[in-house]
Amino acid sequence: MKKSILILTILILAGVSSVFAQQETSEKQVKKDSKFTEVQFSCKMDCDNCANKVKKQLAFTRGVKYVETDYEKDVVTVKYSTGKTDNDKIIKSLDEIGYKASVVKPCSSNKTGCGQKTSGCGGCSHNH
Repeated sequence: MKKSILILTILILAGVSSVFAQQETSEKQVKKDSKFTEVQFSCKMDCDNCANKVKKQLAFTRGVKYVETDYEKDVVTVKYSTGKTDNDKIIKSLDEIGYKASVVKPCSSNKTGCGQKTSGCGGCSHNH
């Protein structure tokens, strides 16, 4: 009888500790995700090749976690670690390969997905 009570107590303690461990892990994940920010940049891209060059450059930029390009809208979406890089460093990285970029300001028309650009950059001067 004492043996079964001891085993039951051990099982309960193990279950409680695993619940607390899972809760702590999820709290760490929330804190980890809050160190990232997502920004849209306006950058003139004429074709898929331009978009791939931009994506490749930013993939090797320190702190960048995710890059999505849309050459038809001239928009580059970047998710990056705020502790490792910032908007200016991303703009400088694109400038190194000949693409001028600027931060896209939110559209004031309150229309979802209106695609309005508030800033732009020069034409494409790259070899295709």
